[in-house]
Amino acid sequence: RNSGTTATQSSTDQPGHGLFIISSNDWRSPSVDNLWNGINGVNNPCPSGYKVPTFAEFDAERAQFSSQDATGAYNRLKLTYVGRRQVNGIIGNAGSGGYYWTSTSNVGTQNARQFEMWASPFSLYYHSSGTGRINGFAVRCIKN
Repeated sequence: RNSGTTATQSSTDQPGHGLFIISSNDWRSPSVDNLWNGINGVNNPCPSGYKVPTFAEFDAERAQFSSQDATGAYNRLKLTYVGRRQVNGIIGNAGSGGYYWTSTSNVGTQNARQFEMWASPFSLYYHSSGTGRINGFAVRCIKN
């Protein structure tokens, strides 16, 4: 969360360092759209047997919240207002916004789709066009 930064994009699927990449709209050049897809995704950050959900899978979980508010989000998926690491490397919106990646990419755009959860007033939504993969959002893994 508070690692150093670099403006050098990675030319490989695994950069080989722990720095937060702050250049462009994607951390990798050229972009690759499917690094998180499924439990065998090259960069699947989840434990064995788990994966980053697709947008449709995340939305299906959201539909199962006991209430469409922060309590329902926490009770079902333990979602909190974790904030995000912005493209400049600074932490933003911690305590007031929660940003969660899905594995759904907008192919060829350097963007991926995410869910956002806001505290005041409470809202849970996504951007259909996605946002740049350069952003540092949280990941909520689901069992495969």
